[in-house]
Amino acid sequence: MQSDSRLLNFHQWQGKSNDCGPFTTAIVLNTFRGEKIFDGKTLALEMNCPRLRWHGLLPLIVVRRIPNWATMPWGIADTLTQHGVRARWRFGATKDDLLNALKNKSAAQTVGARQAARAL
Repeated sequence: MQSDSRLLNFHQWQGKSNDCGPFTTAIVLNTFRGEKIFDGKTLALEMNCPRLRWHGLLPLIVVRRIPNWATMPWGIADTLTQHGVRARWRFGATKDDLLNALKNKSAAQTVGARQAARAL
């Protein structure tokens, strides 16, 4: 698969930090952009801070990460979306859902459609 080699081209070593979420997010963002723009350490610091998003007329505070510790799944999706890669997290999505969504380059639509179909 071509995307596998592109992911390897943008791999970043997190060392002994507990920043696997931010480093993985940086790898994915760089892969989608085709150049090294995002650094895992810098992204970890950015994700430590909550972010204000608007949900219609209502403000929503998104806690993306417990600072310097755990990254929330919605924090990764929020950061990807913030930087131009449409993403949503879904409880119960399977590996096949993710792989199909990546093949279609439309993760939000594909995973969302499958979840909606399962609900019927």
